[in-house]
Amino acid sequence: MSEWIKVYHGYSKNLKLKETLENDLEDQRAMAFNSAKLASLGEMAAGIAHEINNPLTIINGAAFSLKRRIKKLEVKDESLAKNLSKIEDTTKRIANIVKSIRTISRDGANDDNVKVVLSEIIDEGVFLISEKVKMAQVQLDIETNSCKESCEVYGKATEISQIIMNLISNSIDALVENNVEDKILKLKSYQDHDYIILDIIDNAGGIPEDIVSKIFNPFFTTKEVGKGTGLGLSLSKRIMKEHGGKLELIQANGLTTFRLSFPKNIQDETPKAA
Repeated sequence: MSEWIKVYHGYSKNLKLKETLENDLEDQRAMAFNSAKLASLGEMAAGIAHEINNPLTIINGAAFSLKRRIKKLEVKDESLAKNLSKIEDTTKRIANIVKSIRTISRDGANDDNVKVVLSEIIDEGVFLISEKVKMAQVQLDIETNSCKESCEVYGKATEISQIIMNLISNSIDALVENNVEDKILKLKSYQDHDYIILDIIDNAGGIPEDIVSKIFNPFFTTKEVGKGTGLGLSLSKRIMKEHGGKLELIQANGLTTFRLSFPKNIQDETPKAA
């Protein structure tokens, strides 16, 4: 009988190993697909940035020149000065959007690990997605006071930004798709003994149990073709693991929380990408 038990255990062990290898292979395929997609997006964003920045520079320069001219001529027209300032502010905003798109759309897998302030990455992600928040009529609450400049994480800034953007976008989509009347999205960063934590919380009603078991699987999505960032929760979880951290799903009282936990005091020993 003991021989049969050994055979059974050996067979079970092989099945688990096979399953692990298959999951790793799917993750590698997902990462390769995402890298190729980001490379294409990065090239396109670079081209768009070049085409946009040139006319922006001309517009901004013309507005600045006109402001100096009306000041020199002592033209007393407050609305004219106000509109010229608005033009300058708008061109700067467009330039910042283009710059952020170039950053977020590039493949950062080969970037060096660096220290980044978590609140700055959050601000950049919120800035890029602010129009989507407005259109969806989502009440956005950002709580970083206890973790403003003191919460530094170590890793690849572009990849961390992509994860945060993906999770924020997912929450907004869930709020819209579930027709939530008072849509609330909260970003809360803080630290405990071992980790610097970012919670992305929404009141979309939670994720069904039959989907919860699949959401971290490679290529799994509930979205239509052409929607979403394409980063995926499986890839996000793997990237967090490579940063020595964790991505977890927590559900309670109709609230869905995706928790990003970054290890404290990790620098050169941060695990490298596989």
